[in-house]
Amino acid sequence: MSLKRLPNHLIIVLKRLEFNYDIMQKTKINALCEFPMRLNLRQYSQQHLHTMAGKNPELLDQMPDDYYTYELKGTVIHMGFADAGHYYSLIR
Repeated sequence: MSLKRLPNHLIIVLKRLEFNYDIMQKTKINALCEFPMRLNLRQYSQQHLHTMAGKNPELLDQMPDDYYTYELKGTVIHMGFADAGHYYSLIR
């Protein structure tokens, strides 16, 4: 799987709920989730993968490095349980 075209604003949504068949209820995944302040997606682009495979090596030179780089602007946090709680956001 690869990214053909990158958006101006990247929004990533993580699945943080799952259904627990032992207790037959939705549960919240509370595992630590860390993310960088800057994220470079070049290695996940079709241009990069084609270049690494020896196909179309000229494609990688078409886009500047900042095309692949995103800076974290904010995050949404859920406090509570799978069926109840509230969300708040942190914005830079």
